[in-house]
Amino acid sequence: MAAQIPDPITRHTGFSDLPIHRTRSILANRPVVLMTTRHGASDNVMPIGCLRVPEGSSARISCVVAATTQTFAMLLATGECAINVPPRSMAEVVSGIGACSGALYDKFALFGLARAEAGLVNVPVLPQCIAQLECRVSDDRAARRYGLFMLEVVRLRVQLASVTNRPGPTRPARALPVRTAPDCIAPVPPYSSSSMSQ
Repeated sequence: MAAQIPDPITRHTGFSDLPIHRTRSILANRPVVLMTTRHGASDNVMPIGCLRVPEGSSARISCVVAATTQTFAMLLATGECAINVPPRSMAEVVSGIGACSGALYDKFALFGLARAEAGLVNVPVLPQCIAQLECRVSDDRAARRYGLFMLEVVRLRVQLASVTNRPGPTRPARALPVRTAPDCIAPVPPYSSSSMSQ
């Protein structure tokens, strides 16, 4: 289990609430987001690339989370998460986060991520990201078989300057080099609720 290294909880400033029906426009053309989860005293963050807003829905998100990850076990156990939309400048960090197991490392400490508390769900959010979508699992019937979760967005917060004063979509670039310690890359073992609570 990753050691939980204390870090300062940042004040959740610089964000404004948007109507939840803006979910589709905020997530449009964003290939990778960061999902944050919490189970007991453990927080985790993981890149998610397979995510979409179904047609006819303005506040639901479908996403696929690999069953071998700690995020999958946490999401299944608690039914809560946050989708954090990273700016282009976080591309290398996003790539590095995806190369680490949350069971072996405190990714927040390893990558210098600040964290704040969500308002309506019990998970951390990333104040360095340009948008935060607080979510609850609305349907996990296909989770164990396909890794598919349906999420209901309960709160949408954005840094308005980042979203409105940009010439085009702000999204992380792909395939940039990762500057992390070699031992950061590790296989992800299976998890149980009991092992996460230790």
